[in-house]
Amino acid sequence: MRNALCGSLLAAVLSAGVVVAPAGASAAAAETCTRTHTARRGESWWTISRRYRITLRRILDLNNARTSTKILIGDQVCVRAAPAPTTTVPPDTLPPATAAPTTVPPDTLPPATAAPTTVPAPAPASAQAVIQIIREEWPDHLEEKALQVAWRESNYKPRVVGGTRNCCWGLFQIYYEVHKSWLPTVGVNAPEDLLDARTNARAAYRIYQRSGSWRPWGG
Repeated sequence: MRNALCGSLLAAVLSAGVVVAPAGASAAAAETCTRTHTARRGESWWTISRRYRITLRRILDLNNARTSTKILIGDQVCVRAAPAPTTTVPPDTLPPATAAPTTVPPDTLPPATAAPTTVPAPAPASAQAVIQIIREEWPDHLEEKALQVAWRESNYKPRVVGGTRNCCWGLFQIYYEVHKSWLPTVGVNAPEDLLDARTNARAAYRIYQRSGSWRPWGG
């Protein structure tokens, strides 16, 4: 009788779409998955997290996975979840209300000033992430050469600025002043935009297309 009841309860939980986390798993794994992604060839946890604009840590928690967990073609990967329901405390068990603290008369308070808002600079992509970005932005028959050029120009460091008078920016050391007339077509409106690894890789491929060769990089 007890086993039959447990089996019925488990079936009800699974049919409701609730992710059941094992003991010790992240709390995010107990959330209800509201959107999934069907894995395709060549995809990884990192590329799927970039596609849905969530952190790698978040997508791993949602799927109770590690970076070493393999993704097979056709796997359903959870990419969005609703928070688990919270438990409310019945009114009769709430602690007694405490007296409000004494406030200072308004005319004695100093004028409020808004705290400055600071936006932290994005962390530079790792070498492995840079390699993946280049492979995604360049066609297959050019990606190995593109990887060699990027390594020679910046050692896969996307925020490098070099050359004469800091003329050249990012992974492929793009000469902003030379190409600035058409760079807005690939989302580059200021030289600092080239410090984003994906934007730089995309712009570099456009330079290759425009020149028809590797001449802009001396080859």
